[in-house]
Amino acid sequence: MPGYELSLIMKALQGPALKDAVKRSLSLILENGGIIRKIEYLGEKRLPYRIRIHNENFLVGRYFVVDFHAPTRILPVMQDYFRRDIDLIRPAIFRTETEATPAGSCEGAYQDIYQPKAAKNRRFKREVQKGLEDIKL
Repeated sequence: MPGYELSLIMKALQGPALKDAVKRSLSLILENGGIIRKIEYLGEKRLPYRIRIHNENFLVGRYFVVDFHAPTRILPVMQDYFRRDIDLIRPAIFRTETEATPAGSCEGAYQDIYQPKAAKNRRFKREVQKGLEDIKL
C-alpha cells in the first residue's frame, strides 16, 4: 500500500466536538483498509487568508497532519467525504515517497562490466598466489 500524508485544517472547535470531528475523518481511512501511522496536532493558528466554505468565513483553524498507508481506491471516497464534512476547512492529501530498496546486481547487456566473470577471478587469484610464493622471508 502506498503511503500518504493528510493535512487537515479543522474548525476551531473545543474539547469533545474537535475529538469527534477528527475521529470521524480518520475512521474513514480505517474502515477502508488503511493503516494510520502517525497523527500530529500542530495547534490552533490564524489562517494565512480568509477562507470561505460551507457559507461561513474562517480566520482561525486547528491544524493536523496524518501519516497513513491505504489502497489507492479510497482516495476518491476520502475526497468526496471531506468535501461534504462541515467541520473541515481545508483537507489535502499528498503521496509520500516510499523507502528506497537496496539495489541488486545489474542485469542486462553490460553485466560482465559490473560482475566480472569467474574466469577472471580465478586468473587473478592464481597471480596473487604465485606472487606470494615468490616472496620469501
